[in-house]
Amino acid sequence: MHLPDNFGFSGLATLAHVGSRAPSWRHASFWNAWEKAIGAENPALMEIEGEPVDTTDPTATHRFVSSRNVGIGCTLVTPPAGMQVRAGLVTVHGYSGVGPLAGDRERWEHLAACGVATLAIRLRGFAGSAGDIGLKTDTDEGWAAQGLAELIASEDAALSLQLSTWIVPQAVGDIVNAVRALSRWIGRDVPMMLHGESLGGGLAVIAAARGRRFFKLDRMAIELPSFGDWLWRLGLPATDPPREPAGSAGLHIRTLWRRYQDQLDHFNAALRLCDAVVHALEITAPTLCKLAERDEVSPAPSAAAVYNAIGTEMLLKWRFIVPYGHFDGGIRAARRHALFERATDLFLDPSLLPVDAMRLVEPILLHGDRMPEEAQARLDAVPRPAASAGVEELSLFGSAAPEPAAQRAVEHPPSRRDLPLERVLTDAYKSAARTLDDLPYTDEFAAIMAAAHEHTASITDREVFHKLHNMRKAGRLPKLGRAAASKPAVRPEDERLLIELVEEAVGSTGQRDQLPYTEQFNRLVWEFNRRTARELHPHEVWRLVATLSK
Repeated sequence: MHLPDNFGFSGLATLAHVGSRAPSWRHASFWNAWEKAIGAENPALMEIEGEPVDTTDPTATHRFVSSRNVGIGCTLVTPPAGMQVRAGLVTVHGYSGVGPLAGDRERWEHLAACGVATLAIRLRGFAGSAGDIGLKTDTDEGWAAQGLAELIASEDAALSLQLSTWIVPQAVGDIVNAVRALSRWIGRDVPMMLHGESLGGGLAVIAAARGRRFFKLDRMAIELPSFGDWLWRLGLPATDPPREPAGSAGLHIRTLWRRYQDQLDHFNAALRLCDAVVHALEITAPTLCKLAERDEVSPAPSAAAVYNAIGTEMLLKWRFIVPYGHFDGGIRAARRHALFERATDLFLDPSLLPVDAMRLVEPILLHGDRMPEEAQARLDAVPRPAASAGVEELSLFGSAAPEPAAQRAVEHPPSRRDLPLERVLTDAYKSAARTLDDLPYTDEFAAIMAAAHEHTASITDREVFHKLHNMRKAGRLPKLGRAAASKPAVRPEDERLLIELVEEAVGSTGQRDQLPYTEQFNRLVWEFNRRTARELHPHEVWRLVATLSK
């Protein structure tokens, strides 16, 4: 049996692999524009009645309209009649071998019996979501590379979602909009969860990070996450035939990459906008991840790098190890994959805390082929419904039909929308408990932005940071004492370089407060890391900039 490539790593080294977290210099500008575009949208889940809307997959039961007016096909698996909806789950598929949506229903019926409403979606360009733009999975270019060349050539770092041609950030928007649409359907106060496999796992990570302004994620389960650690993946020596399997996202991206050998900076700046490793640090939700010791489709070291980059505290994230990923490795491997599916059902069961669910399966996270008795008893105690409840029977409080979406929106208003923006920012700043100079590019600033977006959906990071500065100058911002983080240690020559880069960007160190959440700062971080051979996070670089003498 020809085993998948181990890329020269031992099993332990594979699982310990880390990737570059340094964002593209286009990162903040692009994603600020993306979030502004998403914030202006209002996705609503609709049941498909009568003839199929999209004949590429007539089994879709629901749809919603996402960015660029593209209809997204999906199927909704709901709890039995009379059962309260306790959580919502959006699940995202892999890159190849994606079947009809009807096939997703059986997989999620166990969770339906636990009170979870699951929305299985098809990303744009896949069958079921191709009616408006055509199938993008049967082209020579490949789905993952659709529109990437145009983004590479663009000089606009803040290219909006409506103008960007690359299909991947648009698909991330599909996932975020799916969560928003499901949350609106079942009730905004119901916990929301994400699941993704392979491509869906990597994009779920990006969506979880970028969607923090629009929803609070209760927990996330991902399998063999792809679309991460691109610098390492593309830096691997070329082989003949290519090590990336035919029809894989890796092969499609590498094929395009070969055309840009004289423009690699532009290529990497565009591609790394959607590197799951770069985004993963912003995730704090409890996370369960399936990782393989060997895999070529989602290269095992890169999948581990995505998991290792997730910002969730170590006590709230778990990895489940299988010997092989996208590979038929025999009965033992198949049993491990089946066990992960059952472990996922426990992890996503809203009646269990994530730590309690993982305590039940802890003996099998690394090895084993039999579910622990206590965990199996818990699974067996949940009756599998013969058929999921119809949409007309779904209710938070019984068997009554759900009220119209417009009515639910009135009954669940954003709590901060009616308050003055300054009051919202002041309250969020107090909760952050970090000085203004220590806030940029932190989870605490992301929390402030989440509050700001509840008030004004289109407001940007730069606008909020500027507003906070004006409030501080006017004496209306609470004083929180010393900064929470110390600056990284640097050599004198590195500090001189930083002063040079700041002066080049804004004229003088006295103007440094103009830098956060701008294209100039993204370029500064990238250039400083390149010239010092370091991989400092933007927050770390900002801490250095903030302490420079004016």
